[in-house]
Formats: sequence, structure tokens, C-alpha cells
Amino acid sequence: MTHAGFPSGAVAAGATQHVALELDSFENLYVMRDRVRSKRIGVMGPLDHKTCESLYFNRS
Repeated sequence: MTHAGFPSGAVAAGATQHVALELDSFENLYVMRDRVRSKRIGVMGPLDHKTCESLYFNRS
């Protein structure tokens, strides 16, 4: 399996590429983002796509 965000090769079988969550508020989205960042995982966003807000994670 390949992934556009990982151009150097295949993504490992079973790798998670998308997770969708429904949160009660934008405040909870920021809480979720900060919780992930506290684990030293890179997070970009939230980004407004007009139909949804997205967080993007990377290996940092």
C-alpha cells in the first residue's frame, strides 16, 4: 500500500491513514490536539475544510 504523504515507499500493512471523530465542540478539538501534542506527536491544524475541521499528524 502506498500513501501520498509518504513518498519514499510503501506504508506498512495495517497502518492507520484516516480516523474520523465527532466532537461536541471546537474546544474539544483543541483539547484533543493538545493531548496528542503532549505525547510528542506532531499535529497540524485544525484546518477548516468548510465541511469539516481536520487535524494532521506526523512523525516528529
